[in-house]
Amino acid sequence: NYYSQVETAYFVPANEVLVLPNYVNRGEPVKLIGGQNQPIHWQLYDPAGRLLRQAVTDNASLPELNTSGLKAGSYVLRLQLPDGRRVSRRLIIL
Repeated sequence: NYYSQVETAYFVPANEVLVLPNYVNRGEPVKLIGGQNQPIHWQLYDPAGRLLRQAVTDNASLPELNTSGLKAGSYVLRLQLPDGRRVSRRLIIL
């Protein structure tokens, strides 16, 4: 018999993205998990619509959005998927 550590696996359809968790404590990372091994373009906006952060991530390494320095509240994360579609996800910082 062979035993190994328990691993977490995510199924994400092609041209989709998961944002986990969407409720997060300040300072904890948020994972951006895409369905293809392609870059994810993202922008983070505050409730007033001001752009706070943006980046292009390499999906091969399970990229993370750093929440350090953000105040508690509701944010909008806008993502551009590999097929060109733009989607928005709500992110709550506790």
